[in-house]
Amino acid sequence: MNIDYLKEFVILADTGNFSRAADALFVSQGTLSKHIQALERELDVSLFHRTTRRLELTEDGQTFLSYARQISRLQYEYQSALYHSRQKKQSSLTLGSIPVMAQYGITDIILLFGRSNPSFRVQVMEEESTALKRMLREGKCELAFIREDGADESDFVHIPYVVDTLAAVCGPGSRLNHSDGIRLQELKKEKLLLLKEGTLLYTLCMQACCDAGFVPSVSYTSHRIENIIDLVSKDMGTALLMYRQAAYYAGNAHISVIPVLPPIETRIDLCYCKGHTLSPIAKHFVSCVSICQEKSAAPSVNHEGIH
Repeated sequence: MNIDYLKEFVILADTGNFSRAADALFVSQGTLSKHIQALERELDVSLFHRTTRRLELTEDGQTFLSYARQISRLQYEYQSALYHSRQKKQSSLTLGSIPVMAQYGITDIILLFGRSNPSFRVQVMEEESTALKRMLREGKCELAFIREDGADESDFVHIPYVVDTLAAVCGPGSRLNHSDGIRLQELKKEKLLLLKEGTLLYTLCMQACCDAGFVPSVSYTSHRIENIIDLVSKDMGTALLMYRQAAYYAGNAHISVIPVLPPIETRIDLCYCKGHTLSPIAKHFVSCVSICQEKSAAPSVNHEGIH
């Protein structure tokens, strides 16, 4: 069995899309399809349902996935060890990221990458998504974790990383803090606390409220999520943040994190410029992200708020 095919299967399972998986693997869609078919023949099972718009795992595919992940991770680790035993000089990667690295497990990936690759150095630059896109285009960073805004930007390769959903964050005295889910219309008379104007999430929240039929009463904005959480915990208003952003602080503050219904999603992708040939260190980082996908995937929200 070709072990590389297992890694390709894992990434295809995570993306649910041949085009995106091929971009992450630096192969053509046709080559990827042939490899998956060869793997299925060897295993004598069907790994994917191919009748839906998005590829979905079969029951056999679900069973096989956890084993394929373990083997792919071991492959990454031994390939890294062998590479760095021969490497005589240090290489560096400039990585861009939105400023929520801990909440989305990005810091864990950088830590794993650094420990597994002692001759690689990663320089991280934190910016908002709009600035990161500009930096990629200007060659100031090679890869970047970017929160997507739905714009059709064909000059980037997008490797899916994680999906998150909008949530209301309520203080201990809030009338809403025992809800299983909140519709935006319920926040019409609330004082809202948002991330700073000019951020993608500020724009998302303002547009979502307008779509729900009201202009929100915004009493405070900040670039610092911990300040927003602190004010909420003191019943100074209700915040609109992404679920994982808020849940990260839920254990240390008297807050309730409640999903907004119907769900409003954003996606974080690892991006690079289309047509740009990635350096060996950048390709290796993409592989590291792929094997960490299971840990960093967004938690399934069962519409019961975190209290």
